[in-house]
Amino acid sequence: MKNEILESVKDGVKYWWVSLLVGLLAVILGVWCLATPDTTLIALTYVFVFAFFITGIIEISFAVANKNIFPDWGWRLAVGIIDILFAILLLALPLPIITVGLLYFVGFWILFRSIWAIAESYQLQRWGIKDWGWMLAFGILCVVFAFLFLFSPVFFKGVFVIAIVSVALILYGFFRIYLAFKLKSLDKDIKKYEER
Repeated sequence: MKNEILESVKDGVKYWWVSLLVGLLAVILGVWCLATPDTTLIALTYVFVFAFFITGIIEISFAVANKNIFPDWGWRLAVGIIDILFAILLLALPLPIITVGLLYFVGFWILFRSIWAIAESYQLQRWGIKDWGWMLAFGILCVVFAFLFLFSPVFFKGVFVIAIVSVALILYGFFRIYLAFKLKSLDKDIKKYEER
């Protein structure tokens, strides 16, 4: 039984770089939003469509590649499918309501990803990874930002919207980068253990 768990964890952590790619993409997107506050929400829509689509494909690929390894691979698959659905729905919105649609889509996406991040931190706790609490804190902080974003329509104009989106994306990106390096560290620990 112990060997099966070790093999399962070993196979899963070798794809640590997927989390790194998603994290880097989120941080780059967040910094880009902060650096160009004058960009219209319509232009941002196409950036988010692209980001949703790419992260969706990455998540689906990761889930399918690891379906025999992670018992909860279906959640990762669902995350990827939802990302792609968000991209398609944003593209389908008529131009007059695209900016309002973008705000709510991004808000719900941040909320959904934040809840997923909280669940992922508990998975890391079960694997015995130290400092999993930081990832939990990132996830909770992102949930707070998502609720602020979704339920504060007074702020749905100007730079504040871009700032909230940017900070939430950067926090989510840091969570995924941190997760990637923790998985990489776990991979090294497993290799050292097997060499003994």
